[in-house]
Amino acid sequence: MAREVLENQLGGQFCKKRRESGTELLRIIAACMVVWLHVTLPWGIKTASGGLNLFLVHVFEVIAIPAVDIFILISGYFMVNKKQRTIGKPISLLIQLMTFKFLFFGIECILQYPTIPFENSIVLPNDYFITLYIALYFISPYINKAIDGLTKQQCKTLLITSAIILSIYPILWDYMNLYTGSQVSGVSTVSRWHEDTGQNIVTFALLYIVGALMNKMQIEQFVSKQRALAIWLITSLVLLGVYLLDERFTNDVYGSVSLFYHNPLVVLQAASLFLFFKHIKFKSKLINSLAAAAFTCYLAHGHILKYLKIDSFLQGTPLMLILYYIVIAASIYLVSYILYLVYNFATQRLFNKLDRVTITYYT
Repeated sequence: MAREVLENQLGGQFCKKRRESGTELLRIIAACMVVWLHVTLPWGIKTASGGLNLFLVHVFEVIAIPAVDIFILISGYFMVNKKQRTIGKPISLLIQLMTFKFLFFGIECILQYPTIPFENSIVLPNDYFITLYIALYFISPYINKAIDGLTKQQCKTLLITSAIILSIYPILWDYMNLYTGSQVSGVSTVSRWHEDTGQNIVTFALLYIVGALMNKMQIEQFVSKQRALAIWLITSLVLLGVYLLDERFTNDVYGSVSLFYHNPLVVLQAASLFLFFKHIKFKSKLINSLAAAAFTCYLAHGHILKYLKIDSFLQGTPLMLILYYIVIAASIYLVSYILYLVYNFATQRLFNKLDRVTITYYT
């Protein structure tokens, strides 16, 4: 049972039967996307040798940006029919977070003087994703209850309304602030200011609702694998174009709002990728086992990246840059898988007990 809790971290499928591996493969890819994002920022944009290399860095960033959206959307899709929550899941997330904080802080102390304050490294579970995910985990059964009684037409209306109010409308204000140079506050439905990039409970709730409604409406029956891939390609190209326009206008890629998590283009990227992999039907013990390390990869990759010579690869040939992105993500994921196996072996008895404590929200 502990293994099931840990395997289902970051959007795993909550079911006892052997899982379809298409979605599990997407979880692995999404974790690698997170690695790509943090290779790009801060190193990639600063050190890529201009021209084609810098363009390729932007391409990887656009491809990778829906990673967080994918994890939350998967959670909504597979958790929408669940009436219970276990105490074990949030505790397992926090314990794993703090365990790896201790581990990598200790390694940093041995190899060099710590570059981050002790209290931030060890004492505080200061990770925005985990904080918001746990909050969503506990309130989501009420979202499920609200959706459960809706007809398909009402589900469609909720999906459109949520997209307009929590995605399209706020991103328009974000663009207005960017291109006019103003800082209008109090008009966005996502946050007072636009600097949080969608890293808030409102955006997480939106993504959960999108995933839940995709399940209830059985969207995959109406969107084929080929159409899902086409939607992803078109939205990615449009997003890349707008992103490059932002950079040219502001002369500062860090000022772009195009890669905010609530951007409808980013949400569409996540949804279309999920539908594409949902159509890939196969079962693989290896893929399902590897997917269990997605959360560990999220926790470990930033610490590992600090010790790699990223600059030299990003300043090489375009082919070397592409190969580096692929190899570095795969390598970090494999290291994370080994760390996960050790961690799971050490903690499985604890989570066997914690997972027995459940909260039933309604009957």
